Amino acid sequence: MRKRKSKNAFFFLHGLGSTEASIIELATKKSLSHGLTRTRRINIYRGSDKMMFYHYTDSISKLNLSTRLYNALKKNKINTINDLFNCSKEDIFKIRNLGKKSIDELNYIIDELDKYKESIYSQLISREPKQRKFFLGADGNKYNDIPIEELKLSVRAFNCLKAAKINCFSDLLFKSNEELMDIPNLGEKSLSELDELLRNTSLELFSETDKVKYSVSENVSSSIFAFISEKININPAQLFEELMPLCSSYSKSNENIEDPTIFLNDINFIKSLYKSIYIQELFEKYIQTLIKEKAYGCREEYILEKMPNYFNDVEFVEIILDKLLSKNYIEIFTNDNYIAVSQPLNRGLQEILSPKQYEIFSERIKGKTLEEISQIANLTRERVRQIETKILEILNDGDYYFEEDIYSDIYQRYIISSDDFEIAFKNRETYNYLALRYGVKKGQVKDSRISLERILEDKSVPISIKRACEKAIYKDYVKIAKDYVPCTKTDISDYVLKHFATDGITFEEFRELYFSILEDIGKVNDPKLSLMDRGYENKLAASKNTLWKYGKRLRYYNIEVYDFTELLVTLNLNQYNNVEYSTLKFFRLYPEIMKTYDIRDEYELHNLLKKICEKDVYPEINFKRMPQIEFGNADRDSQVMELLFSLAPISNYDFAIEYEREYGTGVSTVLANYMSNFNQYYHDDLYKIDFPNLPDNISEKLKNILTDEFYLLSTVKNIYLKEFPEYDEKLLNPFSLKKLGFKVYSNYIVVDQFNSAAEFFNYLLKKKDILYYNDIIPEMKGIISFTYQLYKLKAEYEIIEFSLNKYINRRKLEQNNISKKMLKNYCADVLKFVGESQYFTLHSLRKEGFSHDLDDLGFEEYFYTSILIEDKTNLSYLRVGGNKLMLSGNFDVRFEEFLESVIYSLETLSIDVYKLTIHLRNHYNININTWKLIKVVENTTMFYDVVSEKIFADYDIYYEGV
Repeated sequence: MRKRKSKNAFFFLHGLGSTEASIIELATKKSLSHGLTRTRRINIYRGSDKMMFYHYTDSISKLNLSTRLYNALKKNKINTINDLFNCSKEDIFKIRNLGKKSIDELNYIIDELDKYKESIYSQLISREPKQRKFFLGADGNKYNDIPIEELKLSVRAFNCLKAAKINCFSDLLFKSNEELMDIPNLGEKSLSELDELLRNTSLELFSETDKVKYSVSENVSSSIFAFISEKININPAQLFEELMPLCSSYSKSNENIEDPTIFLNDINFIKSLYKSIYIQELFEKYIQTLIKEKAYGCREEYILEKMPNYFNDVEFVEIILDKLLSKNYIEIFTNDNYIAVSQPLNRGLQEILSPKQYEIFSERIKGKTLEEISQIANLTRERVRQIETKILEILNDGDYYFEEDIYSDIYQRYIISSDDFEIAFKNRETYNYLALRYGVKKGQVKDSRISLERILEDKSVPISIKRACEKAIYKDYVKIAKDYVPCTKTDISDYVLKHFATDGITFEEFRELYFSILEDIGKVNDPKLSLMDRGYENKLAASKNTLWKYGKRLRYYNIEVYDFTELLVTLNLNQYNNVEYSTLKFFRLYPEIMKTYDIRDEYELHNLLKKICEKDVYPEINFKRMPQIEFGNADRDSQVMELLFSLAPISNYDFAIEYEREYGTGVSTVLANYMSNFNQYYHDDLYKIDFPNLPDNISEKLKNILTDEFYLLSTVKNIYLKEFPEYDEKLLNPFSLKKLGFKVYSNYIVVDQFNSAAEFFNYLLKKKDILYYNDIIPEMKGIISFTYQLYKLKAEYEIIEFSLNKYINRRKLEQNNISKKMLKNYCADVLKFVGESQYFTLHSLRKEGFSHDLDDLGFEEYFYTSILIEDKTNLSYLRVGGNKLMLSGNFDVRFEEFLESVIYSLETLSIDVYKLTIHLRNHYNININTWKLIKVVENTTMFYDVVSEKIFADYDIYYEGV
């Protein structure tokens, strides 16, 4: 072997000229890193030298490869020089059975081929005459074209473009992404390379000057091209060839006009464009593409949106659509959607498949297995599988689309079984076809489809298809009255709660109703639907859909429809520390907010807070037995003693009243359970405590410090401890505070110039012409007496809320000759305008034409609404959607009943849910999101149809229209 190698070396060196020999030596030095022998390098050089005179389609046998390398390349389908050009370094390592020497040889060959390619191109370019071609750019200007030999492309990209007959920059520029992707062997790296080339290549104007002077015809044609090319990828040269004669006829007498918009604003000129056969054919193809892109077609409005300027004309688009309809390229589907016409599957398959392929695929679509077909066709199972694979390649590579493919969108996005598909569309063979063509294949990504139930919310799916899917979706549902309900314990329980527990029922009543429904639907003996008494009662208590009440009664409460931000901000529960309250305290303190959230007693409030107060947000809250809440580490005896200390001497009953007022715990509970540890202070039906006297020097100092009219006892205590740390804190007691000139209450003091705390709060709220509620300290807002005075003054029109948390004093209004009587007359005039038992807002009043002399005051709607809602004898209201919904009459205002009144006022007794949302916003200034609106409707006798997205007055109205 060694001897033969030496002989070859002598043979190839013999007769070489000095230049050739030096080139070989140079190549030898440069390629040492490849680890090839000198003889092998000479052989490659000889082969590559000859290759300069061969085409890139020549066989690799011309390259004098080693036998092992040659065989390995052939096995991996690398047969031509072009195949080798398209091999990257990464591809080399994927070739099987290549040793290190063969890999080195192959790398060396590829490097040398690159060098010789560049050498050849440089020689060819140097020989070409310097005649430049031009092309028309998107702006209508002429630009120098660039041969691809000058674009510094990689070997793979260059060869792929050459093979696709793309010889210059303009050929590349006007290729779509889809056309480039269809070029054989052009991978992602090459596509990225071309994309970067197109973005970064600088073009030179064909003219010697920077700006080309064109005729009016050319300018108009250029403008038209610019508008069309924004939406459609077209060749400007062809467009200009078609448009120039047309534009010339309009520009003969206007050669001095350079502004093309003069023509584009000429209706007659634009209409002449519409008559152009070329323009019509161009937009026929474009509109067909738009329609095909949509799984279920598209409406005319969508097509108009996608049309270029000056062609987005209804008349022109309808001309094109009519032509496409007459040619049977498109048809009208549902909801006026245009959809591409396609062949039935059987007919289409017969045209594109061989008889044998059609026979096998037809049997597969009918549901036969590969094994069954192999016996019918007298073929092996593997051969049948190969034929099936080939058929699918034909279908997908050819991008064929048949009538049955309209269901491909559903199959690919939703989990639908063959049984469900047959229930919905009565065609199992279509399902089998979809599964074969679009099913997840072995080795592909995991199935990402979603539940079929979600299709009912999918706006892109036509109603007719959603209606068909409803049959499959509801196959395991039971119908209870007007509702389809999943046949599960939880869903039937929710149904009972929604329809029978809106005002509260016991668990026994719930259980009786539940089993009554099971009897109606014939499921009494179904073990999956049985209830465990005790266990299920606890489950219901913890449910998000119930509020637990006193006496173990539960009420349905749809937590999902509420945003509890306002409630939690108002309660501000994190402000409390080491104290125990009953939720009765908060229920009484904020009656309006309780009404807004339909919270009917302290037990419901306790149960609700337990469900919505997340532990990470409220770490110090401990929900004890209803209705008690502990904040931090509370000491009940200390609470009692502290309040007793501030109120003594006091009777036991009066003390229990004050404790209830301060902490919310009921009087009977306090008397029965809270006072047993304080009998030593109880004498002659009074709790008495002997208080030590405060020394005169401390008393005088405190008088000079405590100069405000109101203090919290905790604040006074902190001042005392800071100023007099060496003295006993028991010296600061109700007796000493009274001597300092204060009236002492449960947890605050008020200067004794006021007869009562109520008088002080009244004074405070009326002191200024404009009251900013946010300026009042939070602790004062938590005092029930303060809240009572606020509501009392509002009810008497002494103060009026003219904007959120901003109040104007009545005396300020009287300065402008607005009396209380006029405010009451305003209410009377509104009630007369709306009539009895009518819902309205201030916004709807004005929409319906109501006006009043008070409107001239210039206040916002908030002010006039505040006047109205204080007439509680004749008017009720509810906060909803950022506004106050009012009802003439003294009733409970329910948003559900208001919605029903809106629906029943419509002639059709139904409305699109989105239109209802807009109507509430525009007519009533009630802003409520669609999802919440649907949730409200679902808990009424109204019916929401998921498919049509409409709300109906009731189920019967819906059923009549289906």
